[in-house]
Amino acid sequence: MTERPCAWPGCRELLARHCTEAGLIEKAVSLWGKAGQRSLERSATLEAVAQLTRALDQIAALPATSALRSEEIKIQVGLTNALMHAKGYAAPETKASVERARTLIDRAESLGEPPEDQLVLFSVLYGFWVASYIAFSGDTLRDLAKQFLALAEKQTATGPLMISHRLMGTSLIQTGDIVGSRTHLDRALALYDPAKHRLLATRFGQDVRVAILSYRSLALWSLGYPEAAMVNSDQALKDAREIGHAVTLIYALWHAAVTQTQCKNFAKASALLDEAIALTDQGKHAASAYCC
Repeated sequence: MTERPCAWPGCRELLARHCTEAGLIEKAVSLWGKAGQRSLERSATLEAVAQLTRALDQIAALPATSALRSEEIKIQVGLTNALMHAKGYAAPETKASVERARTLIDRAESLGEPPEDQLVLFSVLYGFWVASYIAFSGDTLRDLAKQFLALAEKQTATGPLMISHRLMGTSLIQTGDIVGSRTHLDRALALYDPAKHRLLATRFGQDVRVAILSYRSLALWSLGYPEAAMVNSDQALKDAREIGHAVTLIYALWHAAVTQTQCKNFAKASALLDEAIALTDQGKHAASAYCC
């Protein structure tokens, strides 16, 4: 069966179901994985969880090969990202998924098969970092950010370094070093390239530039620059609307509401939160309608 381009979001899932029923398991794995990734890109996180889980279930029935181990790592990382939004960053299911991804990477490396895509390891480290953020484990948060930065500095690509400065900046603002936080966030912002890094939204929770601007806004307000904080907050919201990634937009709306509240614009903050809640509800309804 040859896969053809299809604009309909459910096309790959339909093909995956046919392949599964026909016993074409390897093809089904690929199609379930691609369907899950497509769902992640359009913020259909419940669909993504179901599709990526199906892909992993299919892998379990196949003989282990180097190519299959690499595919399993990629799909497990995708499932972790989907679970972050569907269940929560620190939910038991999300923690179990990120632990599983790390185990798969360790196993592949022990067999002399390090992932070709180095970002998968950084995605796993992000999973551990964000769980520590939710638990407000400050020491762990900073330690993981330092580990992320040390690994990123050994890479030639700018993506890991940009993300590491974003994580360090966020870690520092959460643990009281506002000046240090702004320094790292400035570095992250300077490294961001939309053409290269916008697609990372499905690997690291949301668009990284939107996250950087959102936390830079908090840092600027804390340092006594409310007008500059509002500029960063407005830009984060503008970027999020242009990107069209619902998860990123919800993230930007929430953080913008925080900045508006700090600046005593309570009516504006309330309107932003209402929009975020409406988007969240729409996402749930859309997923339910699609599945049923």
